[in-house]
Amino acid sequence: MTSIIYQTKPDRYLELNNDAWLFTQNGNTQVLSINEEISLLPLLPLLEISFHLFKQNLDDALANNGKKAGLFSDLPLSKLLQFAILSWSGYWMDCACNWCLDDDYNMDAALYATLNSIDLTDKKYPQNVRHKVSKAKARFCRENGITRTDNEETAKYRNIDNNNEATINEDN
Repeated sequence: MTSIIYQTKPDRYLELNNDAWLFTQNGNTQVLSINEEISLLPLLPLLEISFHLFKQNLDDALANNGKKAGLFSDLPLSKLLQFAILSWSGYWMDCACNWCLDDDYNMDAALYATLNSIDLTDKKYPQNVRHKVSKAKARFCRENGITRTDNEETAKYRNIDNNNEATINEDN
């Protein structure tokens, strides 16, 4: 059984077909092998809808395919958001930040580190995006019990391990 997860145009969509993720564009279907390095570029349009709607569509598709609803760990969502945040486009950064600010999305430490790498004083990023990056970082810190100070320099010295536990880097 095939279930469409996301469709931007009649000829561009992501679908779940049994155990395979398929991306179709202009009539060409590509199997996305999540276990291998894949190009994240065709997945960027996923960020144009809210994470809540994406999750709802995905849960419905998984249920239609006899899979457990809520199970989407095989999609590289964190990598996709990191890719969008570090992209050449303020638009994709904005879309990624919207997902980071969604209450349903749980950011991981790698995504926080990517957000933390953005220089909030650099005018090459649109002001609304810089504000969203700041809010997303604050949300991660709040949800993970990390104390933030007014001085952004101290935040650079925080290390986040794989368990999302914060420590201060004493070497700096």
